[in-house]
Amino acid sequence: MPTGAEDTPIEAQYDLHADLGLIGRFASRHSRRTAATLPATMESDWQRVEIYATFMKLTGEMEVVRPDRLSDAINRTGDYVVLRRARTEPLSVNFPVLSRETTVTTVARQSIVLLCPLTDPHDRSGAMWREKVPCPASINCHAFSMVGDVHLEPQRSLEDHLDRNPGDFLPVTNLSALWVASLGTETHSLQRHFALLNPAAILSFSLR
Repeated sequence: MPTGAEDTPIEAQYDLHADLGLIGRFASRHSRRTAATLPATMESDWQRVEIYATFMKLTGEMEVVRPDRLSDAINRTGDYVVLRRARTEPLSVNFPVLSRETTVTTVARQSIVLLCPLTDPHDRSGAMWREKVPCPASINCHAFSMVGDVHLEPQRSLEDHLDRNPGDFLPVTNLSALWVASLGTETHSLQRHFALLNPAAILSFSLR
């Protein structure tokens, strides 16, 4: 049971499990690489990140093995992502969940909508955007409506990019997103200089 679920009605607890995709508190075996197995020339770094799902937000530290970038780490992981020193909280202020920090939390990759670094994103290096064109885009997901810049190869459309990189999270810069999952009047907005979008969460998109 997720931390804080003891104060949550039993019906809401099942929704909470489905949204977070948590399968265990001490699941470091799902981490693809550990410090003990890294070559001497490689360094394991824990980067502070935010993960947005349909109704929940998780904040914690995600392992990135240098010289990999955050995008490499999420795209090369398996079905689960391990966070340490993680905190879970609802996007709705009215959801009855207490937020407590856990030592290790495992998140189902397929449940992630947005992955946002809270530290300076190494993904924004010049090498990443080399020979790519920033294109303003409007994207609708299951939970968010957003605008931002996607970076595409010349003469390539966003659809081409997604087809050529199936399953890879899409880098978006200058992101402005609005949470639209609530049926009431409550809203939640966020602005991020850089984020990674799960293509499985995309409902529709258009270049502006």
